[in-house]
Amino acid sequence: MRALLLTGLSLLSLLSAAEAPPRVVLVAAVAPDLVALRIQEREVPRQANVPYVAQAGDEIVPKDKPVVAWRDGKLVSEAKGFEVKQGKTVRGAISPDRQRFRPEDEGTGAWLDLAAARTATTYALTSADDPAYAKATTPTAVSLKRKPNGLRSRTAMSVVYLRLPSVLREGATYTLAIDGLEVDRRDLSFVHAPRTQRGEAVHVSHIGFHPQDPQKIGRISLWLGDGGAVDLGAAGPLSAEVIDEASGETVWSGTATRLRETTGSDAVVGKINLAKTAVYGVDFSALTRPGRYRLFVAGLGCSDPFPIADTAWAEAFGISMQGLLSHRSGIALPKDVMGYERPRNMHPADGVRVLPITRTMLDGESGAVLASFTDILAGGSIPEPLPRAWGGYMDAGDWDRRSQHLMVGLGLLEIYEVNPAYWRDLALVLPAEERGNGLPDLLDEARWVIDFYHRMQEADGGVRGGIESTSHPRPVEASWQESLALGAFAPDPISSLNFAAAAACYARLAADVDADHAKALGDAAVRAYAWAGTPSALAIVDRPDDQKGKKGKDLPAQTALARIRAAIHLLALTGEAEYRTAADVLFTGDRRPEQVEDLLFAYARLRPDLADAALQQRARADLLKLADGALAFQAGNAWGLATSAPSLPLMGYVGYLSVPGMISRCLPRAYILSGEAKYLAGTVTSCGFAAGGNPDNRAYTT
Repeated sequence: MRALLLTGLSLLSLLSAAEAPPRVVLVAAVAPDLVALRIQEREVPRQANVPYVAQAGDEIVPKDKPVVAWRDGKLVSEAKGFEVKQGKTVRGAISPDRQRFRPEDEGTGAWLDLAAARTATTYALTSADDPAYAKATTPTAVSLKRKPNGLRSRTAMSVVYLRLPSVLREGATYTLAIDGLEVDRRDLSFVHAPRTQRGEAVHVSHIGFHPQDPQKIGRISLWLGDGGAVDLGAAGPLSAEVIDEASGETVWSGTATRLRETTGSDAVVGKINLAKTAVYGVDFSALTRPGRYRLFVAGLGCSDPFPIADTAWAEAFGISMQGLLSHRSGIALPKDVMGYERPRNMHPADGVRVLPITRTMLDGESGAVLASFTDILAGGSIPEPLPRAWGGYMDAGDWDRRSQHLMVGLGLLEIYEVNPAYWRDLALVLPAEERGNGLPDLLDEARWVIDFYHRMQEADGGVRGGIESTSHPRPVEASWQESLALGAFAPDPISSLNFAAAAACYARLAADVDADHAKALGDAAVRAYAWAGTPSALAIVDRPDDQKGKKGKDLPAQTALARIRAAIHLLALTGEAEYRTAADVLFTGDRRPEQVEDLLFAYARLRPDLADAALQQRARADLLKLADGALAFQAGNAWGLATSAPSLPLMGYVGYLSVPGMISRCLPRAYILSGEAKYLAGTVTSCGFAAGGNPDNRAYTT
């Protein structure tokens, strides 16, 4: 099978011989006797939406299943997308109104001939500066690592590793000649200067560190793809230095420590070696001098530059918050704010109609909205649009606004409460009307999502679960061009209770800086909580199992947790006994602490006069136990990953190595509750992998 695959790829290379050859991106040593050749296979330029210009022979044909959309002021059922075809060839996608066109994304360039790339005689290394390579020398072994890196795997980045018979000489210039392999350059010169050059094997967080961070760690690893594991420290200790990027001065030096053998495994479910190779750590925690640095490992090269600065984490937070701002719906994003311009989207003042539907968010997502609009079309009576249904955050990759997003606002309020004085002075990127309005910028951002659901509150107190289209976005339509029908979910108790929690929290924390609005949100929180306890609200989650919609049997349990969350925050706001009784329910039943982590933290931080002292101690103890488990998990893997659910595989809500769940929010919460440095150290270390301290040397965002 492997031979057949290689033969097929070689034939593919021959068929594409007229196209541009693969592009050599980089050639450099990754170890004293190992050279890496990084090669980009094919390119797929992304096409832009352009005005449609008809060509002779164009045929516009429907694509995908029917949706309900607005067409010429009327609701209609029609295909989600449309294509422009010339015979059997698809020329591109066209917008439903036939105004905009996006050509097909077409790949250009040739694939790499993998058989030739793996052949040692393809390569010859020479140097006028190194006698060991005075004559052309072929590598003793060749290995290949290949990853797709483009749309629908139409492109790939290959790294060819050449094992050399002798170590390279620092400062020497080498020429790598390539024969029999189609690439854009055949004679490649490079200088072996590991002290100043990027080394693939050296990994450090791109965020960097605060000078007083209790743990500053870099890692060293290299996996050779089909060449397998390599132990870079097998020949002796790996010497490391932290070098000032501007001056070249060494500000710290030490020796790497082995964290994982090549045959070792990480203490994760499945007992696998996450890196498939040996891993070393470099602990330079003693370095507190501010500056911009690189981690240098002798013979291996340097890391990407990273700061040690008072502002390191604040700058990373600001970038993340700007990403959150870009997800806002209902406002224009001007170029002076975002660096690009996005028109106002999804706003009733621009003619956008959001219709109330009878299904709740608990019944599903776009499918539930489509079913509701199908009923509306069949009934022939179109309800009046909701004039205040705008705002919130758009979901990932589409325009949905769902009540789970209230947890974003509540999370922002949680970190604000930890240190209000700090956040009052920290400026974020915000629209002009929110800059200088007297509110701390973090409260502005939290208020954005809470206000959206406040506008979605009905007169009886129930809160709608958000706004969704009858499908994911249509081809060639941006958010401000949406033609799909938009429905506002009917109120449900979970959405209402989570709104009550977030609104009550804002009302308490913003009372001194936003008194009138805080009062309004506090009143709205009380009404939402009360509605969620009415018979009509409870009936939504107490339906027979076959009528509960998407969430099924989890609905009563989810409602109970949402009620506790709201009760804790309303208790903190009002001090009323009703909420105290409901909040104490947290400690009844059989709930796993990792599923109620935010509730434990909120209860533990209640004013002592509002809570049961023994239950607060229990909440604190449960959360610290979670954090100790996260630290134990962290100690059992080579990458500093942490999770509050170590018995679960690295998937779902536990995380995919790059999401906040893997950063384990119980660690900073445990530090806030206890002040113990080990939890702060664990927090900093757990952020490193997703922030660039990983084998890809790439910062991941979610």
